[in-house]
Amino acid sequence: MTVGIVRATLDSVDSSMAELMHLIGYEPQREAFFVKPNVPDSAPPGQGLYTDPAVVDAFLKLFPGRSVVIGEGCVVSRDANIALRKNGYALVAERHNATLVNLDQAERFEVTWPHGQLNLPAYLYTHEYINIAKMKTHVQTGVTLGIKNQKGLLTPADKRRFHRQGLDECIRALAEVIQPTLTIVDGIVALEGDDAIHDGQGRLDHFS
Repeated sequence: MTVGIVRATLDSVDSSMAELMHLIGYEPQREAFFVKPNVPDSAPPGQGLYTDPAVVDAFLKLFPGRSVVIGEGCVVSRDANIALRKNGYALVAERHNATLVNLDQAERFEVTWPHGQLNLPAYLYTHEYINIAKMKTHVQTGVTLGIKNQKGLLTPADKRRFHRQGLDECIRALAEVIQPTLTIVDGIVALEGDDAIHDGQGRLDHFS
């Protein structure tokens, strides 16, 4: 595993992202990107609740001209189309000619895992999967970082089963089924507790 950590603020995120990619020596293997941020719902900016679109924007600026899908599947009963647009991703998509996708409506393929079958987005096969998570605590599983962010890939039915079968075990098992090419954790503004904001001293972390 290669790990890189750089200090960042929203004002310096472009240069910090470039520094991080240089530090870890990342080179894309495919021409098409599937970017999965953490955008659970429409929420006020700057409160550590979702991946800041500036982080995704900074990453995509380093690799212009690629076909890009930015996809999310929100918590059950919420609409990712609305969440992505209200949280600033429409502007990022326009800037990079990217497609915003509600993963609840995406084409899927079936895989076997320890708890039966999962239906996962076909973008995992056709695109280079970039997992861009948010640094924040979670009432059921300590923190939400890269591996929990992958829960947004699931269908609503599979998300419900995750909680019934034990969230910690299920996100661990999911991480064995799906391995992103690159995981970036946005810790520029992090969340601790239910609504207390914690400045994580402006960090961008990479794990792969």
